Amino acid sequence: MVAEIKIKNIQDPHLGLQILFEFQDRNGFDIYDYIFEREIDGGLNSLLYLIVEDKHVMSFVEILLENSIIVYHKKDFTKELIDIIINNELKHFKKGLCADYDFNRLIDKFYQDKIGIDQVLDKILKVGINCLSETDKVILEKIN
Repeated sequence: MVAEIKIKNIQDPHLGLQILFEFQDRNGFDIYDYIFEREIDGGLNSLLYLIVEDKHVMSFVEILLENSIIVYHKKDFTKELIDIIINNELKHFKKGLCADYDFNRLIDKFYQDKIGIDQVLDKILKVGINCLSETDKVILEKIN
């Protein structure tokens, strides 16, 4: 699942670290490795994108609320991210993200988990064969 969570920006870096450590204590892994962020509304709010199972998304939201972080919404962003990939719009989507996240590694993981032959063929139909990434080509090789 890819979850999009809109939150009030965390101004205190210590609180941000506290939330990350709390998540790791409860779930056994560092959520920072599975998240990327886009600041919106002039930096007042953030959109967080988490590529984890739903139970971990819910745990993260619970920790945010316990720490008095305002959560405006949580939604499943999986279909939208697949559409972004199929329409070859990843570069545009990536432009607004905070730079300290490993976007390419997360997208590769998402590809491995969610993108199949049908999605790659849809991408070819929509934007042409020249748009294929190396990962797309590996997926297509599975046809043989």
